[in-house]
Amino acid sequence: MTRDPDRAGRDWLLHDLVIDSPVLGQSWRVLVQAPSGSPPHRLPWIWLLHGSTASADEVGPVLTAAAEAMSSGDIAPMIIAVPDAPEGYRSSWWVDSSYAPSEPQPQSHVVGGFIASPGRPLERALLEDLLPAAETRFGPRPGAAQRTIGGISMGGAAALRWLIVRPDLFGSAVLLSPAAYDPWPSLDSSARATGAFGVGDTIFEPSRFRELMHYPTLLADRPAAPTTARVVIIVGDEEPMQSSGVAGDDLASRCDLDLAAARLHARLKERPDFHSSLRVVAGDHDWPVWQRGIVTALGILAGRELVA
Repeated sequence: MTRDPDRAGRDWLLHDLVIDSPVLGQSWRVLVQAPSGSPPHRLPWIWLLHGSTASADEVGPVLTAAAEAMSSGDIAPMIIAVPDAPEGYRSSWWVDSSYAPSEPQPQSHVVGGFIASPGRPLERALLEDLLPAAETRFGPRPGAAQRTIGGISMGGAAALRWLIVRPDLFGSAVLLSPAAYDPWPSLDSSARATGAFGVGDTIFEPSRFRELMHYPTLLADRPAAPTTARVVIIVGDEEPMQSSGVAGDDLASRCDLDLAAARLHARLKERPDFHSSLRVVAGDHDWPVWQRGIVTALGILAGRELVA
């Protein structure tokens, strides 16, 4: 693949923004990586959601890899936004939770090694408050065709959800080792322990998970879209073994994320309103996979995949 000299040589700056969210009743932090100076034209955006127990700052290596590839002309320039989940909600799965424990307890408490917190409308706050406020600071807002939703692990599952249920906002998705479980999350997943899919006093309600995050259910309920959504899935071939506890043979109960990615890709291939690409690469559930993966995925979206 040849580099594009018109896209090379640009410096990329990281902006640390704090934006008020009326939905949450508090401010919310987001990192935005954008070119220095005035871009020659409106640039597309990618919103990248971090994984469970992580933060926006930890996504730095992925942002650096993308900036270097854009500066060299290997991939087309984009503005990348990484929201930072509020304290106590690092493993929120980016959803509007209905978990409301009645017994007095700390604002955030530890369950199964993860921090569990009373439910808050994180999805609504991000899409209604954070996204438009951040984008308007950098010029005219893009349409869905110019806006990609991306995510890592837990964030990848949320990104898939938003691509399916919000075609008015997102036209494509980059899913890096997505925790896209079918039918249920692994037994040790934060999805079962943080209240993200809780209802009332119940910290994990299977029907709530199915409603919010089970992608076959979301796909079945998706209204017809006028355009085809582009999806790129990147996953390492050494993902740890996981079990969902589903009865049956060992393979049926396994939900290793490389298996989950293949199942997701196969499901999307059945749909005329999605165009899915899957790349299984050497690596584990780790940052080197995601650093390489963001460059590969953005190249595929632009039709300019890097070939080693």
